[in-house]
Amino acid sequence: MRREYKYRVPVSKLDEMRKALEPFVKQDVFMELGQNNEYTVRSIYYDSPTMTYYKEKIHGLKNRKKVRVRGYNLQDDESVVFLEVKRKDNEHISKNRCPVSYSDIDKVFETKSPDYYVLDGNGKPEYVEDGKKFFYHIIKKSLNPVVLIVYEREAFYSKFDKSLRITFDKNLRYHYQPDMNDLYSDSQLKNVLNQYFVLEIKFEKGYPVWLQKIVQQFGLKRTSVSKYQISLDDELKKDNKQNYFINNRTV
Repeated sequence: MRREYKYRVPVSKLDEMRKALEPFVKQDVFMELGQNNEYTVRSIYYDSPTMTYYKEKIHGLKNRKKVRVRGYNLQDDESVVFLEVKRKDNEHISKNRCPVSYSDIDKVFETKSPDYYVLDGNGKPEYVEDGKKFFYHIIKKSLNPVVLIVYEREAFYSKFDKSLRITFDKNLRYHYQPDMNDLYSDSQLKNVLNQYFVLEIKFEKGYPVWLQKIVQQFGLKRTSVSKYQISLDDELKKDNKQNYFINNRTV
């Protein structure tokens, strides 16, 4: 399992941070496939009627999960989406991920089974099991789509350790209560966290000294940055629902 450190960084520092990292990293291949050396991440997050996962985050539970459907860039005839369950066990991160064609997504949710739709081009037999775990949580907690979160990502990996990934997540925006047809739509998105981008450092083998020095150089403090919570906080405070979810401690 990997570890994941997050930092909130002023957008004004973006160019300077790129230059500081340049001697130590290479661009992720997906940056080259996108536009402007970045790609767009699109995720529909699911939660229970009582907002279980949102409350787990607010109350600081060390063991929690996120259930989402994730796609990338713009829709085309070959768009692939991923049924994901992301788990955090204290500081360790793990993920179940099942790829399916976006064109089949309605059928996948209708049958609640990935067996006939999973894409196995990478030859990973666990994809079907990962898809079953996704629907286990969908059914167990009666999960429904709560928010679509979209942002642009720059991704890098260390020249010395390919398991070390560094990402800049920028231009965060969201759409509250979407349906699956909204995954690739930008028409109803609302901007949030405008003055910052999210720096994520993901590693398995260790947090190298050269990277620690760059973080110190910019005066960054590790913090909890949840795009899911930030987006929902922005939406729920508008209709006074936030206090209800914060005060209702049953998760």
